[in-house]
Amino acid sequence: MGYGFASGLAQRGHDVSVLRTSRAHSEWRIESGYMVRGMLGAQQRWIKMAPIALAIRSAIKSEQPDIIFSSAYRPTGFPATYWAKRLRIPVVFYAHGSEFLTEKDNALRLRLLRWACSNTAALVANSQNTANLVQEILSPTPIPPISVIHPGIDISRFPVLPEPEGPPVILTLSNATHRKGGDLVIQAVAQLRKSGFPNLKLIVGGDGPYLKDLKSLAINLGISDSVEWLGSVPQEKVPELMSRCTLFVLASRPVPTDLESFGIVYIEAGAVGRAVIGTRVGGIPEAILDNQTGLIVQPEDPVALADAIAELLRNPEHRKAWSNQDATGRRN
Repeated sequence: MGYGFASGLAQRGHDVSVLRTSRAHSEWRIESGYMVRGMLGAQQRWIKMAPIALAIRSAIKSEQPDIIFSSAYRPTGFPATYWAKRLRIPVVFYAHGSEFLTEKDNALRLRLLRWACSNTAALVANSQNTANLVQEILSPTPIPPISVIHPGIDISRFPVLPEPEGPPVILTLSNATHRKGGDLVIQAVAQLRKSGFPNLKLIVGGDGPYLKDLKSLAINLGISDSVEWLGSVPQEKVPELMSRCTLFVLASRPVPTDLESFGIVYIEAGAVGRAVIGTRVGGIPEAILDNQTGLIVQPEDPVALADAIAELLRNPEHRKAWSNQDATGRRN
């Protein structure tokens, strides 16, 4: 979001200065006209915001901006709002959703969140689902209207490529956490290998705390020899990886402390020319239009997931018709 937003504004002739950290959160500097991704501090403790707040104040004084945009509430949104209010500069920040869930159960942090949101010039949410969540958590605090801007991708990085030859291949790509539902995909693939698709392959991309459990599940279900484990996948390798699959599947489940607020990976898969399957969780129905750009099934249901996979594997005309479309159903 941050990179595309900043570079897009710069391409339209705006003067853009970006304050960012290195991936180690140790190096702050201003770069004009473009942004390098590296803002990874959404889970930082409040005490670690002190250097961030000082850096924001220094950047404002140096650059004298007309408006401040923060790519998230934490770690930048709150200190940016504080300084913007004191220096009488409008501030906007982007709501991803999960950061609001982490604040709502702590009375002090919720109070600070409500103060910050009520003092912004505007709020932007990555989906209508996120916008609804923000309004629910902040109510009855008066806040400015929330605009919804879905995340986008650089379509030039995702050329449309033909499906691979040979046995069908399912790809799931995400952080290996319980919320992402990798276990449901493995169960569905195991079921399909026993009922009509004995040569079905699965590629699992992503690393995380749940990966060991996923590998154990594949062994227990007897499909470990048909699963390729890639571990962490660099962003620049995603288009190539997408081209290796017949169908992209991500079976996210709802959890109380985190949120599947949109699902940009479905858009990336569609851009390469792959139909997708997701679950009716959070903002995913805004990334996938059911029966138009892919299929949506109920969460926590590996049988329904297997049925959806089988339907698309048996209908190449549907895969072709539904691939290479954005979430509005239009051809990219």
